[in-house]
Amino acid sequence: MVLREKVYQVIKERIVNGQYRPGQPLNEKEIIEELQVSRTPFREAINALNEENLVQIFANRGIFVREITAKDLANSFEIRFLLEPYVTRVACLHMPDAVIRNLVERCQNCLAAGYRDMLREDEYYHQTLLQYIDNRQLTKIMRNLYEQNRMQVAMFDAAEKGLISERRQKAAIASVQEHLGILTHIAKRDADGAAQATEAHLIEAQKRAVTYQ
Repeated sequence: MVLREKVYQVIKERIVNGQYRPGQPLNEKEIIEELQVSRTPFREAINALNEENLVQIFANRGIFVREITAKDLANSFEIRFLLEPYVTRVACLHMPDAVIRNLVERCQNCLAAGYRDMLREDEYYHQTLLQYIDNRQLTKIMRNLYEQNRMQVAMFDAAEKGLISERRQKAAIASVQEHLGILTHIAKRDADGAAQATEAHLIEAQKRAVTYQ
């Protein structure tokens, strides 16, 4: 892994998982010393993160983790409504039966697990579908949207100081159950049904996201 990619992946993961908070300044010197790299790969990584709207660079002020606004959230769902049903439709036609069965089993098992397990399963579900659409540009767009969603979840989890409310537990369970509903259509190769179920899932997901504001 080239140094730029190493720095990029470390900072990105910390942002998405909430270790670096929205609005938090990034200390260039500290990160460079910690990762034992020079200023060049650090700057290259920051420029890539800036292009993905994960950080903001201000002249004479520094580098800051981008804050998520209500408008950002609305824009994200607007794009997801346009693209995610299509992703599901294409994946439905190309995903192997064994992969579908594995997704169903994972979703069912995580319902009996904890909150963090359900969040990881949510990410795994979406990333698996993206493997079967054969469109690099669309995959990049969707992954960026899902990363912003992870940032939002991490932000509100941190706001609750690690104590997950009953409301958020129920929201995670509902999301997994909705994924199972989509997978029921995918298993039947019912692309139209899978796309419609995805739209219904997004409607509910947006309602849940709004309640976190």
